[in-house]
Amino acid sequence: MIIEAREDIVNLRGDLRENLWPAIQAAANLLLKQQAKGIIINCAGLANCTEAGAQTFIDAILYIQKQGARIVLANMPEEVLRIVRSVPGLRSQAPIADSVEAARASLTLATGLESTADTEAGRSLVLVPLMEGMESERAMSLAIQMARERKGKVHLAYMMEIPKSLPKGAPVPEAEAVAKSRLAEAEAYVKKRNGVPMSSHVERTRDVGPGIVEMARSLNADAIVLSVDVSNTDNKDRLDHLVSILLERAPCELVLDRMKTKGA
Repeated sequence: MIIEAREDIVNLRGDLRENLWPAIQAAANLLLKQQAKGIIINCAGLANCTEAGAQTFIDAILYIQKQGARIVLANMPEEVLRIVRSVPGLRSQAPIADSVEAARASLTLATGLESTADTEAGRSLVLVPLMEGMESERAMSLAIQMARERKGKVHLAYMMEIPKSLPKGAPVPEAEAVAKSRLAEAEAYVKKRNGVPMSSHVERTRDVGPGIVEMARSLNADAIVLSVDVSNTDNKDRLDHLVSILLERAPCELVLDRMKTKGA
């Protein structure tokens, strides 16, 4: 087996017949020092893989995730993919991309929580979760006002729901493109209102409600701000579920802006 580390990629060539993670780990650690968001394992050169060899990927995924980074497997040959999908615990965890380019696009998306240094230094943080079906501009306007009054900052988080049929870290190009676009629009909106410090990221989650709760706790947020349109009946069940969870579990102040219903 030939193992080559370059930029953000670990290239594997040859037969993967046993767990080679101990041999790969040193190369992975070196890459992580330069690529904090994560690394790619390029499997294009793999000729064969056994179930014992597939354990390499399980250990790699668990280790990289513990470092607070992501890992994506790319260019996996069909026969190797068949073995990977037959290994319990791996088929549900392995984030796989069709190409190195797709894997890199997923990794370069602004993901992962920022340091809480600002809040530790006493700066208030107002969190604005962004998602489809919510009135983001109204929420951001309120958050900006609150941040100004508290001499704090606004943190924008686009909530990207990952289907349970996929590993949480799996590349989802269409959803990631939407997330990138929506987050850029939100950042531009806040930047136009000068004087408020801002940060942002994309949050990968299974369920938006619990995801917001855990994110607010990790960021040590002082407030969560949402603006909801109760007249949107198509979104009612999702909205009811979200609001119920936040009212019950939010670890900080919760500001819910209810848009005026037509005719009210």
